[in-house]
Amino acid sequence: MPVRRPSPSHLLSCAPFRQALARIRRRAILVFVFAGALIPPAAADNWNWRATALLKQARSGACAVRMADERVLVTGGTAEAALSSVEIYQFVPEERFADAAPMNAARSSHGCALVKDGRILIAGGGAAGIELYEPSLDTWTSFDSTVLRAEGTTVTPLSDGRVLILAGRASEVEVFDPDTSTISILPTALTPRQRSSVTLLRDGRLLIAGGTGDAGTLNTAEILDPETGAVTALTLSMPRAEHSATALFDGRVLLAGGTDGASDLNTLDIWSPETNTFQLLGATLSVARRNHTALLSDTNGFVLITSGSAAAQPLGSSELFDPSSDSVQPAGSLTVARTDLAGVVLADGTILALGGRDDNGPSSACGVLPNPSFRPSQSTYHPLERALVSGSTGVSALNGRISFDLTQIDAGGKSIASNARLISTFGTLVNGNLPSTPVVDLGRSDIGSTFVLTLRATVSPTQIISVQVRFNVKLRPSLVVTGLTGAVVAGQPVATRATLTADGGNVAFSGTLNLTTGGVTLSKSISATAASFSTENTICCPLAGKDTGASGIASLNATYGGNLFLEPASASTSQVVVSAIPSMSLTFGAMRLATPSPLTLNVAPAGPDLTGLNLTIDPALRPTGEGTVKAANGTPSSAALQGPGAPVFSAVPSYPLSAAAFSYTPTIADRRSGFVCFDAAYSGDARYRPVAGLATLPCAQVSGAPTGLQAVSPPGTFVMGTPSALTARLTWPNSVGIVNRNVNVLADGRAAGTILLTPDPTGLGVAQGTANVLLPFNTRNLAFTYDQSGDLLSSQASVAVAMSPVSTAMTTRVAATVSNPFSIGYTLTVNNQGVTIPGGTSLGSGIELRENGVLVQQLPVPTIPAGIAGTIVDGSSNTILPTSILVNGSITNLILPLGQHAFTIRFPGSALFQASEAQVTVRVQ
Repeated sequence: MPVRRPSPSHLLSCAPFRQALARIRRRAILVFVFAGALIPPAAADNWNWRATALLKQARSGACAVRMADERVLVTGGTAEAALSSVEIYQFVPEERFADAAPMNAARSSHGCALVKDGRILIAGGGAAGIELYEPSLDTWTSFDSTVLRAEGTTVTPLSDGRVLILAGRASEVEVFDPDTSTISILPTALTPRQRSSVTLLRDGRLLIAGGTGDAGTLNTAEILDPETGAVTALTLSMPRAEHSATALFDGRVLLAGGTDGASDLNTLDIWSPETNTFQLLGATLSVARRNHTALLSDTNGFVLITSGSAAAQPLGSSELFDPSSDSVQPAGSLTVARTDLAGVVLADGTILALGGRDDNGPSSACGVLPNPSFRPSQSTYHPLERALVSGSTGVSALNGRISFDLTQIDAGGKSIASNARLISTFGTLVNGNLPSTPVVDLGRSDIGSTFVLTLRATVSPTQIISVQVRFNVKLRPSLVVTGLTGAVVAGQPVATRATLTADGGNVAFSGTLNLTTGGVTLSKSISATAASFSTENTICCPLAGKDTGASGIASLNATYGGNLFLEPASASTSQVVVSAIPSMSLTFGAMRLATPSPLTLNVAPAGPDLTGLNLTIDPALRPTGEGTVKAANGTPSSAALQGPGAPVFSAVPSYPLSAAAFSYTPTIADRRSGFVCFDAAYSGDARYRPVAGLATLPCAQVSGAPTGLQAVSPPGTFVMGTPSALTARLTWPNSVGIVNRNVNVLADGRAAGTILLTPDPTGLGVAQGTANVLLPFNTRNLAFTYDQSGDLLSSQASVAVAMSPVSTAMTTRVAATVSNPFSIGYTLTVNNQGVTIPGGTSLGSGIELRENGVLVQQLPVPTIPAGIAGTIVDGSSNTILPTSILVNGSITNLILPLGQHAFTIRFPGSALFQASEAQVTVRVQ
């Protein structure tokens, strides 16, 4: 369809247009509004509409939104029929309209709004559901809704970031949550009304005014609390529909124009939060108008009222409402008279009017209304901060003072003149500019207040510049959110705690707290006055309806929408999602034939690695229920799972493990196979799904049965050369036979003998035997060993023994008469009884020569001579060793007095050898 364009007479020359565009690109900070006489164009190029580039598609009833990147999105409207096409107004690198992706449905007279995450929400206008535009992707996403809304739909962003959708001939109130991209119906008892207005109040409630109902045009209004759905009924000063409603800086709401059902209106109705009533103003619009556009410039506080229709004829005039004096001033004319246009305030306060319907139908004409501006250094201040204001009048020749008037509006909407708090009652303009100027120091008592600063500068005796600047005072809260269990089972409720704190003093916590995890959101209305607010909630249920075996790290997010006293806040933490299908394993030790062996069935939540996460895993997450273990070809055995009774926390956090204890005794069949394999199952519980079996069956080698070897009544001492009776008893599980019945005896590690075991006739699993074993010299430890054989394992026993000292005999060799010096020979006979005593063995004591008990001489300790042939008699050898060992020696170089001498030659003995001595008498001559 060809696009109808306005005639050239409606367009200004391109040079002024380029100048206006340049001002837009410079992005002036605030907007001035003029009271009294307007500044003439020679003094300031303001309040003169200028034509812009044309829309690519003529359209009326379109909706326009300034996006986060300051471009303007223009959607839908009507040409010959409702449109789905979309255009974007941009001014860099040149001012123009460009095509964008079309909506999924055609819409006209619909609602639109910028969402806090930068997307644009579209609703109503003859189509069900809503659509969201993603500027970075140039794509639209539709969200289903059961509500079909026609023209007149309103879309209002709430203070907590959610979006309220109302009217369009539907009475349901929908709320869209951008955090979860979900739509919900707000339970409420609003009066059904069409062609009404919806205005967000400074306390977060909404004023819904006028419109038409079954009885015609309404003179009623309602205040809706979006947190609770509560409704408060009000009465307008007169019936009104197709009007505009604008929230002013001071908290009041201006209703302008419209129709009472019989005629068009030029009256103005003001709602005051102080009295919660409407009052008809004395000032009126210069012309009655309906279906017009009213825009509050947040850079100046004044309301521009433009376009619309009167007596069914499009209007081109514009007017300004001055809230400081509740007066109306003319504000120039549109480039083309039209109604049902879309309007938007740009970042620098410039007003952009788009399309509409003129005498010939839908129009593609557009215009801008540039303005000078002022702005506070920040829109929201905090206690102990200083509010600063700066800006430009746009009148370069204007120098001198600009006066300040300060009004404080408290949380209840009461206005208080506060000039006494001004740091200075005026600022200084230099070439029309006000540098950053301090206005007021803010304290804790200002929390919840809005300040409106009115600035006035005199251009001439009949010309005054007047503008309002608004800023709020709030606390910056801190929000902390935690998961109370450290982890959550997929598809199960999540226990959370969220805590809001301010600056330590009592403050009103109210509004909405949203908790989101796993794609599920819980919205909670809060109300408390305290130094902090904490709430514990259960969110049900993340990953519900999805693969409940899923696990991983998810985020637990909390957002607080704020209120009059507190700014919005957000917080997040890591949330572990464990699988609803737990992990299962079976652990066991070595398996021995006929021996009960412990098995442990371990069942634990399956989730991600927790290393490095500061989590305490609640034991309540441990699996409960019953476990079953079954050996191959065996009978299943069941046991209840048991787990920790306290939170699990360590340097490397772990999941709370549950376990069930079992026992298995391998049989001969297992032993013959060499191994036994096991399977296991888990019954499941309220949190976790059953597990039918192990993915891989664990198997264990089966060794022989254990044996026990005992030395029965072992000898404490033995006599060398005399066989010792040694008795050994072997025990083993009575279900296993015996193959090898020999027990070897080691004496200090040397083979000493063998004991043949004979089964005990009193029962199975016991065998005993006795053998006479000739023990080696100086045996200290006897070791009994049964070697592994057949189905039995080896075993050992040991006892300590001591040898009785070996007997000795002393003989001497000397003449009866000797002369000095002389020698006495001796022989020490060791009675070894045919047992080897190793050569070089020390006898432990020296040989003594005593006379009458007096030591005459002592010889060194003698040793057993080497080289005696033969081996030890071990019970099986026929080798016979000598029964005694002779140790010869002599006492030499004796010099004694002449005469008779009686000597004793003595071997004192030791622990291994007995003492012995001999007497000898000699005469020295």
